[in-house]
Amino acid sequence: MQTVRKPRARAVVTAVIGILTMLAAYAVQDATLGTRTAHAATRAGIVAVAEGEVGNSEANGRCQKYGPCITTAWCAMFAEWVWRNAGVSPVFTTDVATGVGTWGQQQGLWKARPSGGTGSPAPGDVVVWGTPGSGVGGHVGIVHTVHSDGTITTIEGNQNDAVVKRRINPATQRAGERDVLISGYVSPPNISVPDRPAESVNGDRFEDLVAVDAN
Repeated sequence: MQTVRKPRARAVVTAVIGILTMLAAYAVQDATLGTRTAHAATRAGIVAVAEGEVGNSEANGRCQKYGPCITTAWCAMFAEWVWRNAGVSPVFTTDVATGVGTWGQQQGLWKARPSGGTGSPAPGDVVVWGTPGSGVGGHVGIVHTVHSDGTITTIEGNQNDAVVKRRINPATQRAGERDVLISGYVSPPNISVPDRPAESVNGDRFEDLVAVDAN
């Protein structure tokens, strides 16, 4: 009996080892893919995710995916959701708009807007209304496009209780319960080379005028 069981035991052990080896290989593959996914964020991807949410509102209930949008201000929730779903990492977790600016300062991602100027926004940035750390009553949105005349197109959650796309002048546009100016922009982390903006041909951050010759 013992001479019969030993080969069976060895066969079982061999089978178990084979299964564990396969599982380990899958685990390594999954971990590798997960790492690739975590670093796959692009500025164009952020803009695309935000674009797909335009029109969602409290009225139609589609803002619930971002957080408790019916009971509290949700512009920061929307911006966080966009970055996270575009693969950005790490992502801020504060629901306070001006707190997003504070997070950007702490991460070394903050770009202040100079007085009277537009600053240096780029597609995919979070635009912040209100001085970082100044408390509630500010506002945030996602930079969609930077135009050559200094204006920018933004996509913002909780703007008139909806996700809206609009073109604004960063030097003068006010928003939030405190009616505050834009204080600056937070760049998405781990995106070292900016993508070419949708309206740019030569690769800078401005839109270009393109003509087609008659020939």
